[in-house]
Amino acid sequence: MQNNNLESSTSENSTQVEDYKDTTDKSLTSYENTNESFRELTKKYQKTVEECLDGNTKVDTPTITAKFNDIHELMGQEVTKASKTIVELSKQVKTLVKTSNIDSLTKILNRHALISYLDKICLNNKIHYDLHFILFSINDFQDIHNSCGHLAGDRILIYTANILKKTFRDSDKIFRYGGED
Repeated sequence: MQNNNLESSTSENSTQVEDYKDTTDKSLTSYENTNESFRELTKKYQKTVEECLDGNTKVDTPTITAKFNDIHELMGQEVTKASKTIVELSKQVKTLVKTSNIDSLTKILNRHALISYLDKICLNNKIHYDLHFILFSINDFQDIHNSCGHLAGDRILIYTANILKKTFRDSDKIFRYGGED
């Protein structure tokens, strides 16, 4: 059943995988560009130092100062660009995590997947099969969670999800609606 749950949301998950790949590619490209800019700045710095150390060149302090200021400004610009890229990519990752369809703890479909599934069903005027819902809550879960700790609560959720996966048909969908507990 877990396989069918995952297969039923394949298109959504493949879109998310593509989004993750795009985000990763952007990160790597930005990192490579920043590194290349720093390499160029380092070469300029080395050239300036070599010119100054060459016995034939008269040290021109204003020119050297101007070159070092240019290098400093360019490095600052690169760091600013890299910071903006990191912030933007962090926002994208947060969005992708939020819209992911699989609950990270129980490995079953999550609330977002349920809402998407119900939206899709509601958009169809005709459903070609009977639709049944079973909604349940684990009795005293919050008390167990509070008295025995988060790890115990997590284990109960994982155990319950595994029982449901083994009990229901492969064609059935299992969602974790909660998660604020």
